[in-house]
Amino acid sequence: MSLRKTSSDGSQERIYFSVVVPTRERYDTLYYTLQTCLNQRYEPCEILVSDNWSQDETEAVVRSFQDSRLRYVNTGRRLSMTGNYEFALSQVSGSSTTSTSQHYVIFIGDDDALMPAALESLDKIIRETGWQAIKWSLGSYNWPDPSHQAVDANLLTVPLSGAVERRETHAAIREVIEGDFNWLRLPMIYHGAVCLDVIQRIQERTGDFFHSIVPDLYSGFAVASMLREYGFSQRPFSLGGTSHHSIGRAFTQADGKEKSEQFVKEIDRPNHPRLPFTRNAAIATAETFFQCQDRFETAQAIPLNVEHLLQVALRQASSAQPAHYNEMVEAIREAGRRNEVGEMAVERMISAHPNHPAVPSLPSLGYYRREALYIVDASDFDAYDVFSASLLAHTLYTLERLNYKTYSRQLRTMIHRLKSRLKRSFHRL
Repeated sequence: MSLRKTSSDGSQERIYFSVVVPTRERYDTLYYTLQTCLNQRYEPCEILVSDNWSQDETEAVVRSFQDSRLRYVNTGRRLSMTGNYEFALSQVSGSSTTSTSQHYVIFIGDDDALMPAALESLDKIIRETGWQAIKWSLGSYNWPDPSHQAVDANLLTVPLSGAVERRETHAAIREVIEGDFNWLRLPMIYHGAVCLDVIQRIQERTGDFFHSIVPDLYSGFAVASMLREYGFSQRPFSLGGTSHHSIGRAFTQADGKEKSEQFVKEIDRPNHPRLPFTRNAAIATAETFFQCQDRFETAQAIPLNVEHLLQVALRQASSAQPAHYNEMVEAIREAGRRNEVGEMAVERMISAHPNHPAVPSLPSLGYYRREALYIVDASDFDAYDVFSASLLAHTLYTLERLNYKTYSRQLRTMIHRLKSRLKRSFHRL
């Protein structure tokens, strides 16, 4: 049943979006992220920058933009990442004429991007379906870093499908915890849109909205525990950026030790007692799920097999660098002890997953027909920041999706030649 409100003339009111950008001392990438947000032609929205007490030019960069949709707030003191997310959410404000069922919240990072026309497209989907949460396929962009010559610098990945589907939330949770703990399809508030009404219902039940040191991931399980269904779009409405600022990169790169240690130092809430803190995606995903189980009856009804979790965690650990691998193995042993998995069983799992450090390599550039995506070197198109990358990604997506059979013969020929030339410029897979 649609929850959309109609106006006096019978038409549905447009959705109001709050796009939230938590940040701290990343003004160099934030500048381009805000360009992607303010490039939206959609008017009923706010772009909210939540500054976690930056001591650099962050505020000046935000105020350099002259746009009434942009708001700047400051925490006033240094908070953890989760604390800043919670503060940012408390600052969300809507139009006085917009109900909470017409108001949706989107979080993106300060090195990420909204794709052109993202809000307009999301408005159309929401008004047509009445979904209270929508997640989408995420494009990706690796920022160039002058101090670190990574093999994948300036790499842009663009999903090309346009399919939209309804997903059942309990099935989505099971797919994560019974599979490889890939959380990217959960209805997260991060690179997803969640109705403010749902957010407030979660807050009424649990107090704070975020209850994990990994707030983005936690939100996916929390929203899925509150709803029966949500929408999933294969179309990328945003790009996930990876820059020299990224916490995820800091935890896996040797030069990220200082940032990762700072993140750990600022943690202000306990890890779930069933799992130790460690830099492992599967363990982190399970930790957020356990936090949800403590707060939602629906999550409690879905069991998590800890032996399966440890197997997946070890598969992920096996390709890490030796020091990181050893750290994760010790955490996995501790997780086994806390969950009463036999010591011999854990040691057999560890023996089956020895350390084979991955050698960084550049994925093959090209058009992947089966996966429906482009992988391109953005520098080949003179794109060196996430704003330029978002414009390039939008062009590639639009070109691939064009139904040029409806155009004149001359225009059809031009578009066909352009698409063919683009695909020939890569290795066709």
